[in-house]
Amino acid sequence: MMQFDLIPEPINKYQLLANIHAANTTLYYALLCKYPEKCLPIIYTPTVGEACTKFGGLYQRERGLFLPSNLQGKFNKMLTDSNYTNVEIIVITDGSRILSLGDLGAGGMGISLGKCSLYIVGAGLTPRRVMPVLLDVGTNNETLLNDPHYLGQAKPRETDEVFYKCLDEFMAAASSMWPRAVIQFEDFSNNHCFDMLERYQKKYRCFNDDIQGTGAVVSAGFVNAIAASGIAPLKHRIAVFGAGSAAVGVALAIAALVSKVHNVAKEDVLKCFYLVDTK
Repeated sequence: MMQFDLIPEPINKYQLLANIHAANTTLYYALLCKYPEKCLPIIYTPTVGEACTKFGGLYQRERGLFLPSNLQGKFNKMLTDSNYTNVEIIVITDGSRILSLGDLGAGGMGISLGKCSLYIVGAGLTPRRVMPVLLDVGTNNETLLNDPHYLGQAKPRETDEVFYKCLDEFMAAASSMWPRAVIQFEDFSNNHCFDMLERYQKKYRCFNDDIQGTGAVVSAGFVNAIAASGIAPLKHRIAVFGAGSAAVGVALAIAALVSKVHNVAKEDVLKCFYLVDTK
């Protein structure tokens, strides 16, 4: 860790850890497990956002599985050839809404890599059973489209029809190959994330962390806050700075839980919310 400590900038610390990960997976996770308070803010938030914006420039070698839409029809073979075995967790993104940074295309792989590392360090999962995936369906980010170092498909995002054909194929192939695996949707844009849950959650073992994971944690805290404050549920006013999938998911989760715990209409709870879109 001496080299790590000597590096002043977080993004350069990220690069050091990424190089170690590419060269020696065992050493990488040994460092993360021994020094989580130093490493986790580097491999995930807040540093991972900058890493995603510069992913092409920081690239050393393949980490994670890229599934480009132009290879749709071959996803099953790509999963078979990936050398992952007995996968338990898959984190997949299309890079369309990364944190508060918007469309980062193939750079979103940094999010999948970071979240998988959290599963390994925090939950004790075996690295070979955790799979980061980037579904590359293009990008609408003009800066990336004109960047010679961009790693993804330098073309506008695919239509919804092509997007869902790709995702349908992936979900079927991954679930068939590893039926016990849980597939986590991460940082998909609002125009897809809620429809994806409707489409897949009753058919496959999957969830959306931005909507359901964040929503579960915050709603539990809010229900306790109601009890501590002594203020009736519908007298509260909740301002949410942001209107992305996580913000909407939090609002829906709070409304559902408060409705159930306090026997009030979900629609009335939602009227207590004010969402302010940062964009």
